[in-house]
Amino acid sequence: MDKGLDLVAVYGAVLSTALAGWTLWRTKQRITVEAMPSYGRLHDGQDCNGYVLIVRNVSSVAVQIVDLGMAFPGRRVTFLERLEFAWRYRKLRYVGWTYQGNPDGLPVTIPGGHSHRVILSGALASSIRDDAKNSPAFPWVSDGLYRRVHGRRLMPAFEVSQ
Repeated sequence: MDKGLDLVAVYGAVLSTALAGWTLWRTKQRITVEAMPSYGRLHDGQDCNGYVLIVRNVSSVAVQIVDLGMAFPGRRVTFLERLEFAWRYRKLRYVGWTYQGNPDGLPVTIPGGHSHRVILSGALASSIRDDAKNSPAFPWVSDGLYRRVHGRRLMPAFEVSQ
């Protein structure tokens, strides 16, 4: 073989591999979730003393959201339980956590670069408030492949007036 053709073949292979990696990274679904206390009235006049969960799709492709809510550290777990959880789910965080979800109005598809708001109020908000008194709460969201994403924690001192 000619040395020039070998160099062109290697260049083409490296370039196509890099382009494939770039395309996969660019089309990966990436979502963030944020929670904040909510006070006052909605645009339709309904009282809303609870929490607002904002799910942002920061990728360029549409993402389907199937479940979202708040999570709390539950009980203390033993080393063997943590090891079993890591073996089964391939994760070391969020072992023994309590998840409270809000499936109303879901699933929903969020286009790329857009966001979606969900208001947690009523009995669910009071249940979240009771669970969050002694421990931090984390918002979470599950996408269409049931991958769970956690947001930044809310401190245990927050309260929502009734």
